[in-house]
Amino acid sequence: MEVSQLYRYLAGDCSPVEERSVENWISKHPENRAFFRSIQKIWQVEPQDEFNADLDSGWKTVEKRIETYSFKRIKKQRETNSRVSTSREKAFKSYLFAAAVGIFLVAALLVMQHTSTSEPAPTPVTMQQIQTKKGQRASFTLSDGTKVHLNADTRLKILDRFQTPKTGRSIWMERPFLR
Repeated sequence: MEVSQLYRYLAGDCSPVEERSVENWISKHPENRAFFRSIQKIWQVEPQDEFNADLDSGWKTVEKRIETYSFKRIKKQRETNSRVSTSREKAFKSYLFAAAVGIFLVAALLVMQHTSTSEPAPTPVTMQQIQTKKGQRASFTLSDGTKVHLNADTRLKILDRFQTPKTGRSIWMERPFLR
């Protein structure tokens, strides 16, 4: 509450809405009531002919009371906010813990699934060899549809079963050099 509004209230210069606002403020807390009474006492002092007031010390007293009141109110608000933030922190920590447990369970499930799927044992690789003699020619089709033509005195080594399309296949072809 502003002091100037309290002065207007004491002077009777407030609107009905402002009067209700001041009265509500006064009735809200005992400290508000005490502060208002101290200002009311100052307001009710009747000046005398020779009135010597120490304005500096009076103003310091008023400022000190205002600061004390404001400090107590701010302290109370901080205590309330710290309780709220503590409960928020607890809720956040519990959500974080639940998320960590969930991630751990998903990772464990994936590891178990990966290790439980056993791949068949690899079959031994065998080679098939086709060879032509001097003066002989041969033509044939491989299991994947590839046509092969061999000239005379040529040797071709082929895997019995071709690999998957990703890994490809291997073919070795030899032809002796003339001596």
